[in-house]
Amino acid sequence: MFSWIGYGSNSGCFILRKVTKRFSRSAIYYSGLLLTAIAILLCAIVETPTGLILAVSFGGLLLGAGNPLEQTILQEVTPSRIAGQVFTSHSAIAFSAGIFGLPIAGVIAELTSVEWVLSLNGSLLAIIAAIGWYFMPLLDCIRATGHNRRSS
Repeated sequence: MFSWIGYGSNSGCFILRKVTKRFSRSAIYYSGLLLTAIAILLCAIVETPTGLILAVSFGGLLLGAGNPLEQTILQEVTPSRIAGQVFTSHSAIAFSAGIFGLPIAGVIAELTSVEWVLSLNGSLLAIIAAIGWYFMPLLDCIRATGHNRRSS
C-alpha cells in the first residue's frame, strides 16, 4: 500500500513543474490540501482494494506536489540567518503531530472505526484548507515579505 503512495508522490513532483506555470502558489497549495482531504475521505468510503489503492495513490500524488512547494516557500521567505532554526522547528512540529496524532487516532479507531477516523481527518483537513485559503493566501504573504528574503 505504501508503495502506491510513493508512486503517487513521485508523479506529483513531476506534475508540479507544469502546474506552477499556470496557477498561483496559493491555488496549488490549498487546492492540493483540499484534494488530499477528498482522497482521505475516499479511503473512508471505498469498499474494494482497487478503490483503496487508487485513493491512496491520489493522496500521494498531492503530497508529492505540496511538499516541494512548501519547502520552496519556506526557503524564499526565511532570512538566511534564522533558516536553520525555522526548518528545525518546522520539522519538529510536523513530527510531533505524528507522535501525538497516531496514538489518538488509534484509540478513536478502536472506539469507533477506521472509516470514522478517516472521515474525521479528511473533514478537518478540508476545513483547515478552506480557512487557510480564505484567510492566509500564500502569494500575498510572499509579496508582502519581499518575494526572496534569502539574502537578508
